[in-house]
Amino acid sequence: MNTRNFSNFSSLQTLHTAMADEQSAAEVAAQVGEPGLEPAADAYWNILALEPCGADQQALSQALQGRNLLGRPLRLVLTQSAQQLMEALEHAGAFHLIMLPALFDGSHTGPVLVEYVREICQQREVRILLGAPQPYASAKSTPAPDFLSRFDVSGLRCSSSLSPGLLLSDIEIALQAYEQLSTIKECRRGLNRVVHAMADLMDRRGLSNFSAALLTQLAALLRLPADGIVCIQAGAAQSELEATQDVRVIAAAGRLAECIDHPLSNLPDVRIKALIDRALREQQHLFLGEATVLYLRSDKHVIAVYLRSAASLQDLDLQLVEVFCANISSCFDNLELIEELNYLAYHDPLTRLGNRAQLLQAIGKARRSEQAMGLSLLDVRRFADINNAWGHEIGNAILVAIAERLRSSLSLTCSLARLSGDVFGIVGPSAMVHPSKLRVLFDEVLDIEQHPLSVSFACSYDELSRAGSEAIDATEVLSHANVALAAAKAATHRSFISYCPSMDMESRTRLELARRLRVDFKAGKLELWYQPQICLRSGNVQGLEALLRWPDGQGGMVATPDVFVPLAEQSGLIVEIGQWVLERACADWRDLQGSCAHQAAPARIGVNVSLAQFRNADLVAQLSAVIQAQKMPVGALELEITESLAMDEPLMVKRTLTQVRALGVRVAIDDFGTGYSSLSQLSDLPVDCLKVDRCFVARIGQDNGNVFAETIIHLGRRLGLELVAEGVETETQCEVLRSLGCHYAQGWRYAKAQPLAELRRWIANR
Repeated sequence: MNTRNFSNFSSLQTLHTAMADEQSAAEVAAQVGEPGLEPAADAYWNILALEPCGADQQALSQALQGRNLLGRPLRLVLTQSAQQLMEALEHAGAFHLIMLPALFDGSHTGPVLVEYVREICQQREVRILLGAPQPYASAKSTPAPDFLSRFDVSGLRCSSSLSPGLLLSDIEIALQAYEQLSTIKECRRGLNRVVHAMADLMDRRGLSNFSAALLTQLAALLRLPADGIVCIQAGAAQSELEATQDVRVIAAAGRLAECIDHPLSNLPDVRIKALIDRALREQQHLFLGEATVLYLRSDKHVIAVYLRSAASLQDLDLQLVEVFCANISSCFDNLELIEELNYLAYHDPLTRLGNRAQLLQAIGKARRSEQAMGLSLLDVRRFADINNAWGHEIGNAILVAIAERLRSSLSLTCSLARLSGDVFGIVGPSAMVHPSKLRVLFDEVLDIEQHPLSVSFACSYDELSRAGSEAIDATEVLSHANVALAAAKAATHRSFISYCPSMDMESRTRLELARRLRVDFKAGKLELWYQPQICLRSGNVQGLEALLRWPDGQGGMVATPDVFVPLAEQSGLIVEIGQWVLERACADWRDLQGSCAHQAAPARIGVNVSLAQFRNADLVAQLSAVIQAQKMPVGALELEITESLAMDEPLMVKRTLTQVRALGVRVAIDDFGTGYSSLSQLSDLPVDCLKVDRCFVARIGQDNGNVFAETIIHLGRRLGLELVAEGVETETQCEVLRSLGCHYAQGWRYAKAQPLAELRRWIANR
């Protein structure tokens, strides 16, 4: 038994102890219906009563003797103790009414048993009549005012010693309430069965499958054996003669299963045939004692459904059938639409591959297979760039071509799906779907509108047999694969990545860090620090680079920029942060112009911008607004972009940089030499400065180490660009850079990045 929420269970245990020495007599049961009648068990009103006093038992029995209420005789089960009553509840079947005393031996027997019935036995429909407290009862012996409503007690019954008429009136009201509650509950259950049956039917394809499911669901709905047939006639009959012609059996179950796809006229059971003929002729349902025949008519079909039954259906079942049939008739005419909807529910409309729902089914099936099965996810690299450069029509054509290549190259044992914009999922035998095999499929270029195009993928791969050994479902398997795919997209040098549990922790850490970044940015906790850029000839401060920092408030940092800036880009926060950085850096530069000696103030301020900011149509307008607000002279603001950004979308970048320079803003390429830019593209971009990456500066003084910095500096000078060396830490590096013709340097040799207040003091001390 369930003891949850039973606050008076200790009181009940006390009752058990107090009654342990009582006689454990068998139930005193009396049938008090009409003499000589033996109605079925469900034809009685079963009443359970606790009457410790023999005189009260006799009075109650006499009061109910020979009584019929609401069309049923009464059956009374009398108990003498709480223990007997609880045993009756556990072993004697269902009761419609329980009659309890208010007081017994000075304890709260009645209220305690009420709570026992509702909370322990979980009997919600049975009605309870609680004896009214005697006039001399103390306030402590009276139930609390909200007790009756809290435990759904029908009322306080009159004593059995009073008028039998009053007692029967109390009982009749309680039984009427039971009937109403049971009807409501059964209606709710029936409607739920109708809803679930309809949902199952919507998942069936084709007329035969639909009809077979209809038969099964009707049998379940009416709680009948699945022994019947479904017959169909094409078109609506125009006469009684036509009503019984050209009728075929399209679904059958039980002893009639062998009749499928045969004419109704061949049915061996003449009686069943006659009933179906009658329903078709009369064009109505037949509800008989031994069978039910449903008549369903639509624009295109006439359907008859025969089900064997042992008795006539109850009124509630008839109502449920009417509701069910009203929905079913139109379904036969819309099977094609239903099939299309079902197809769309499990397929991607663009590529006609499966979708996520279908892939989940395939994963579940593969994990039950004894064959070695695998799951690969493919993400098309730089697909967003292709879409932006060539348009969505070309992008869609590429996705369709990839789908067709997979479909034509892999066997039918593989399940293919498009999961999102440019992500494909493949489930199948490990030897077929391993990334090393899938990559080979795309060695040959795709033909996109008569233009050859090569595609590459970030891949994740997991053995489903391994995943199947863990207590996880298909959804979690796919989630793990997506985690691995995200790692593969970041690790461009890896051919594929498989999931490992540590990735979940890393993913959760990144999500939490991204959430905290958003909160701290909104709270104004991010800061800008500045690193000076020094002229290698004069030693003067020529410019500053603004660097974003995320202090933890305790003298340290929450995370470094190379960790949290990518998070800001992935979460879409980078554009908002970038605008703040731009406004703050220009405002601080203006502040330095007023607080430092004129010759010591930096001539320009450099701000890093991301690809997301370049794609933002408001970037040029934001720059213009900041320049005007801070009265920035021409050349005072410099935007720094990475070499990879400049080369990823050269046309878009060139267009934006041209507009930027028209505002008087300088452009510098950061980390130059670490990317894969072509010289023709570089020379075509409107830039003013190259920044030599720190990795090349660090090699100065090593064997052949100077050649890298020398090459970049020579190239920059030939292109007429200014040159800034990053990460300068030694005097030797300064001397070599100066001799090579590099213009400026920044690094720890001169100053670390520092907050504005410290920078102001550093400039003053120089």
